[in-house]
Amino acid sequence: MKIIFDTCVLYPTVLREILLGVAEMGLYKPVWSTRILDEWTHAFRKKNSSGQDTILAQIALLNFHWPNSLVQDYDLDVRSLWLPDENDIHVLASAISSDAEAILTLNRKDFPKKILKDFGIVRYSPDEMLRGLWIDNSEIISKVVINAFELAKQNMESKLTLKAVLKKSYLPGLGKLMA
Repeated sequence: MKIIFDTCVLYPTVLREILLGVAEMGLYKPVWSTRILDEWTHAFRKKNSSGQDTILAQIALLNFHWPNSLVQDYDLDVRSLWLPDENDIHVLASAISSDAEAILTLNRKDFPKKILKDFGIVRYSPDEMLRGLWIDNSEIISKVVINAFELAKQNMESKLTLKAVLKKSYLPGLGKLMA
């Protein structure tokens, strides 16, 4: 299954590490566009004015590890598309152009299922998708989540539990499954 990542699922580090870790295990293929990466860069710089090198390194690593995941251009006229937030139309265009089956986003209202259905695309939140994959792949997902948690613990100031880290990473349902 090919899934386009909206910017909002790339920005949180632990969430991104889990999603990419599961993809590395072959459970789906992630895709994104240059504009999505540009939005991620912009959002990161707004919160971390001195983090230019950090975000550029993260994007370079992303492109290195996933060289076939970048959607180069949309092969359709985006003016023919409509979403409630016109700033998200490029995500839909990228999904259509890359033949993605789903859009992975935290912004449910901006990607109505009825509109996406016309293009044969579904919308998932990261929690929905991972809980769906859990049924047949719980060992794989558990291993990826534990690895991401162990990495995150090195950078955490407080001693958060796995369940708390998953909740903070927009994965409360997965946290309940793993508890």
